Amino acid sequence: MKKFIILSRSTETSKVIISTLSNLYLTGIKNIASENFLPLIFEPGTGKQNSELFSEIINEIENFAGGPGFGLNNLFIIADEIDFVSANILRQDGWNSLLGMLILATPEAHWKFGIIKTFPENAADQLLTTLHSLPSLLFPYWSPLLDGSGLRNRLLSITKNERLGKHIPLRNELAIAIDDEPGYANLHGYAAFRFGYRAYAVSSDLLAEFLLGKNGLCNVTGNIDNGEQDLKLTFEDIYLSFQDSVAKGYSNLEQRVKLLPALNQGIHPELNRFFVTMGRGLNIEQNNEVISSEPNGRQRIYKPVAGIFGLWKAADFMEPSIIKGKGFIWPIQHGNGATTDEADINTGHSSPGPIKQISQYLVQRGIKLIDKVTLLEDAMRGAVLMNIALELLGDKEPTTINKAYELKHRFEVLMESLFGGLVFPFDMKPRLQEIKSDLAIIGHWSGQENTAEVKLNNELTIVNYFIKLFENKNELEKAESCRHESRFVQRKLWWLKSRKQSFLKKCGASLILPVRWYIDLLLTSIGHIICAIILWIVALYLFNIVNGLTMPDAMLNAFNPFFGGSINQPSSTFDLVIGGVAVVSGFFHLGILISHLYATTVRK
Repeated sequence: MKKFIILSRSTETSKVIISTLSNLYLTGIKNIASENFLPLIFEPGTGKQNSELFSEIINEIENFAGGPGFGLNNLFIIADEIDFVSANILRQDGWNSLLGMLILATPEAHWKFGIIKTFPENAADQLLTTLHSLPSLLFPYWSPLLDGSGLRNRLLSITKNERLGKHIPLRNELAIAIDDEPGYANLHGYAAFRFGYRAYAVSSDLLAEFLLGKNGLCNVTGNIDNGEQDLKLTFEDIYLSFQDSVAKGYSNLEQRVKLLPALNQGIHPELNRFFVTMGRGLNIEQNNEVISSEPNGRQRIYKPVAGIFGLWKAADFMEPSIIKGKGFIWPIQHGNGATTDEADINTGHSSPGPIKQISQYLVQRGIKLIDKVTLLEDAMRGAVLMNIALELLGDKEPTTINKAYELKHRFEVLMESLFGGLVFPFDMKPRLQEIKSDLAIIGHWSGQENTAEVKLNNELTIVNYFIKLFENKNELEKAESCRHESRFVQRKLWWLKSRKQSFLKKCGASLILPVRWYIDLLLTSIGHIICAIILWIVALYLFNIVNGLTMPDAMLNAFNPFFGGSINQPSSTFDLVIGGVAVVSGFFHLGILISHLYATTVRK
């Protein structure tokens, strides 16, 4: 059920907006009960700061939507007027700054405006006028969560002009994920978003035509400089059959370009089209010709995909480093937007007030949501909230950043676990490598003496959550992969702490460290255990040969202690010690091998 909040600065304006909504003849709008309209009037001159007004309005929005933790995807917020020229959240006062704060804090809500004031020559602002004016309520439904229209990006571009906002990354390029299964469209759209694109997730014919058709928003020649919907990336299901269309011929790729001409690379020369398929279907030869003729198309991507990183890898966007949208840089490093000058350093670890307030609110939303997630869409919403918080904070507020980063990966892994269209099990290494790399940078921001320990503790928190989640969902291969990483992190953390202790304890830790490393290595895989056993046998065999035994006796004396637990008539005390070590080593290695085989059998 749609709900409407009217934000205005006078009762008269609020009434005019409600009347306009009724006159638009929205589907079912005349049947919407009055309790689904909430007029909020904020008359000027109250003396309240934006921080206070922000808290009041957010509380009203949450209560109207159903309480904290509820999604706002069916909520339409109608503001009387916005002026993008002055919608700078860092100004900390004024109506437009307040609206900017609210828009960034409610990314899934549908924001519309009675009057939109823009830069006349700015094509992006003209597009925003089209997509966020009141008549746009008649357009096909599209989710604003992934910022396809660029509303949040426009606000952030204004804030980025400020000295304290220069770290904020922008999504200047557009991606569209097209699939008749909403789960795939959402997952692929989110993948593009998290790697630096604005995105639309398209799973209806109405929206496909609205964006890509002959009169579609993307069917224009545009570029980043003039701010138009410059389409750079698509993930397209080859065999499309939308629920709201009948036999339109989308599964014929040649026909698709005619029906959706914005996919023509004559309009968007730098467009990368990726074709997602199960590998079978009609028009195979004809579609193969179209795919091979795509000048920028990389390759097919086969369903089921291996999660977010698997999709990006299949698109060849992972090597030699992760490819992101043009101009999108996160996490920031000194030299590409991080704090470097004297004035910024003097602000310590604190963000400007509006950024701090928005980010802390987003993180609180994530904390309330994380244990209530049951749908892919809920997990995606949480992940987007955390992305926005992280990008706003830059290199400030390390405690908030660490929590937001942890929640981001938790939400993303939940997305992958809740979606049945993925290949299982898939490799967790790319995600674990990104976590390790990002946390090293985030830890460096804090400037603390114990940066390495903080980084390892944060990594351990995330990885241990993965283990618990995968075990609960019976995804035991992925749980085991994360358990290996957990052991590695725990060993490094133990070693760092031991170095701060007394000299004797340091010496003891130095002796124990190789043993811990060896045990962790054996626990990594059965292959490591078998290789270790072979090396032990070879070493014992060579020792016996050096001791003057014949080859058969040397082999027998190597096998017996290791596998039989017996020592064959040692000729010296040294031989007895070596035999004893071999017996203990044999029990140890065979015990690990048997337990590993048992665990693997149980997982199967």
